[in-house]
Amino acid sequence: MSNREIAVKNMLLGAEFDKYIAEHPNFATKIPHDSTIVFLPKNDKKLSNANLKLAKRQIKSGEKVIFVRISKLSPTPKSRIVRAKIENATTFRPLQLAI
Repeated sequence: MSNREIAVKNMLLGAEFDKYIAEHPNFATKIPHDSTIVFLPKNDKKLSNANLKLAKRQIKSGEKVIFVRISKLSPTPKSRIVRAKIENATTFRPLQLAI
């Protein structure tokens, strides 16, 4: 797994974790403010192993590391956007609101 793949997967997990914290604020109180969070997803052994290697280096350098084990991810919800439209900025005209 490339460093880019690891980074992208961790960014996606980070975004999901932010949503989880928003829904479960008490969970966040268990995480020390000065620690590094390392994700260990059960369904992605390669990413878990790569993250463990990174965590070992961080621990050796004196960082506080907290592991977050992720059992699974629920299916991605569909977007709530209906009939999006792309317009070029050079031909864009603001919507005329009826008053």
